[in-house]
Amino acid sequence: MAARKPLIAPRAADAALLASLDRRIRSEGEISFPAAPALLDLYMRRLASLFASTGKRFSRAELSALRSLLEPRLRDGFEQSPHCRIHVKWQPEDPPGTGVDYRIWLVTGTLEAEYDVWASSREPPFFGAHPDAKLLHLVQALKNPGRQRILDIGAGTGRNTLALARAGYAVHALETTPAFCSTLRGVARAEHLPIEVIEANVLAPELVLGRARYSLILCSEVTGHFRGTADLRRLFERAARWTRKGGSLLVNAFIASQGFEPSSLAREFSQIAWSTVYTQKDLAQALRGLPFSQISNEPAFAYEKAHQPSEGWPPTSWFENWSRGFNCYQVKQGLPPMELRWLHYRKT
Repeated sequence: MAARKPLIAPRAADAALLASLDRRIRSEGEISFPAAPALLDLYMRRLASLFASTGKRFSRAELSALRSLLEPRLRDGFEQSPHCRIHVKWQPEDPPGTGVDYRIWLVTGTLEAEYDVWASSREPPFFGAHPDAKLLHLVQALKNPGRQRILDIGAGTGRNTLALARAGYAVHALETTPAFCSTLRGVARAEHLPIEVIEANVLAPELVLGRARYSLILCSEVTGHFRGTADLRRLFERAARWTRKGGSLLVNAFIASQGFEPSSLAREFSQIAWSTVYTQKDLAQALRGLPFSQISNEPAFAYEKAHQPSEGWPPTSWFENWSRGFNCYQVKQGLPPMELRWLHYRKT
C-alpha cells in the first residue's frame, strides 16, 4: 500500500479553507466616474482592486478585456461632454462560475442639465447676491447709461444683469439654461427693467447678434465650461464683431501659473471640474489677429475679496476654493498652479 502524503499543518489547512470561501462570497454593486480618457489607468487599478476586495481577482486576459471595453467609452464620452459619466455594474457569475459578470455603459450629460439640477435642488442665489466688483469698476467709466448697451454672456439668474439694468443700462442677457432664463425674465417683467433675455449658447453657430453694438461685453464664470482654446478663440472672434470700437471685453478665465504646462490629465480634469485651464500661449493664440489690446490681467479672488462689500463675501460657499484652483488641485501646502483671473480688453 502506497504511503499517504503527510497532512498539511492545521494553520495552513485553515488558510486553504478560507481560500475556497471566495467562491461563496457574493457581492454586487455599481460605480460611476467621469468620462476622462487620461484617467483610464487609474480607473483600471480602482476596478481591479474593487473586484479583488470581493475575492474576484482578474487575470491578465480579463483585465485586458475590461480595458478594451472601458477605453472607447471614456473617449467617446469625453468627446461628447465633460459631464458624461461611465457606469460599471457588477455581480458574481452564476455557479459554478467563480468570476464576475459586469456591464459598462455611458451616461451622457450636458451643462444645461447640470444647472437644471441646481435650479431644482439648491437655494438661490446660485452665484451670489452681488454683482462682480470688477464689472462695477468698469461701468463707472461709461457715461449716459441710457445710451449704452451691455451684453452679459452666461447671465445665470441675473446677478450682474439686474444690477446693470437697475442702473439704467440696456442689457442683453445671454443664457443657456431654460430655468435661469425664466427666472430672469420674471424679475425683468416685475421691475420693468431694460433687459432682453436671449436663450442661447454663445458658441452656437446659429447665434446671430448685431455687429459693433455693445459698449461692454461681460463673460463671467463661463470659460471654465469651454472645451479648450478653440472655444476661447470663438468667443473672442464673436466679441470682436459685437463690440463697439473703444468698447470693452471683460472675461474671467483659469490661467496656468507662469512656467506651468498643464498635462493632458490636467486639461481634461479641469474641464470636468468646471475650471478649464489656459496658458498664456493659449490666450495669445485665441487673440491672434483680433482688434483687442489688453488693459489688465489680475487675480479674480484677490480683486473680488478686496472690493466686494463685507456682506457679499464670499459670494458663494464654493467661490473661494473654485476661483483659486483648489477644485482641481487639493494641495495641502502652497497654492494650485492655476487660478481664475480677470482679463480686460479694449477694442482698438
